[in-house]
Amino acid sequence: MYKTCVQALATAFVFAVCFMVGTAGAADWEKLPGTAKDVGEGWIITADPSDPDRNIIQRWNGVAWENMPGTTVMPDGALRIGGTYLQPWVVDSNRSVYRWTGSDWELMLSGPVANDVGEGWIVNLSNDVQRWNGFSWDPMAAPVSVVAIGGTYLQPWVVDEEDNVHRWTGSVWESVPGAPASDASEGWAIGTGPGVTGGNTIWRWTGSEWQTIGGAAVRVGGTALDTWVVNAVDDIYRLQF
Repeated sequence: MYKTCVQALATAFVFAVCFMVGTAGAADWEKLPGTAKDVGEGWIITADPSDPDRNIIQRWNGVAWENMPGTTVMPDGALRIGGTYLQPWVVDSNRSVYRWTGSDWELMLSGPVANDVGEGWIVNLSNDVQRWNGFSWDPMAAPVSVVAIGGTYLQPWVVDEEDNVHRWTGSVWESVPGAPASDASEGWAIGTGPGVTGGNTIWRWTGSEWQTIGGAAVRVGGTALDTWVVNAVDDIYRLQF
């Protein structure tokens, strides 16, 4: 019963998100201060000012970026970040996986194990997808090898080695064709072709097709309605409707 209810909620949520995104007004990007190597919903991985070869983690407080714990548990720095504002997940430079508890980082898998991370989902070193079930990691077989993952726990989106986008329906992976991609989040993708100065084309899923959104980026994170990107020169932008 629990599984059925969760899948029903996921299906309803996906429908609501597609409707809201598909009918939203014109999007605009707000440039935020600072620079980043990767981005989640209000979280970034950025270069350590005292050691440019090492990355640290920062969180947006509504006004500025604040340094977050991580130097003790991740002494070699962070590599990838995903998930939501309240529940970010990180892959560090040793390919270990961590999640934010609200006050510090909890080790979920000791590396080297992961290439990319979403909210409770990872792409492992074999380019397979795994999901945290609350106690252990379940294999979540994707159609082909996966190179990137993003989105939320109920609605992860992935990019495979052939630049195709897929989303999790609650029971299977569904292809979302039409936008050759290098990175993806919940209902968003970064293309493989050039956009304008600053990176590749930004795509948004309307529920029936991919729509080109102004701007250019190389990384995307966040949720369908709170989307963040980083461009080719590490500038950070947040979507404004």
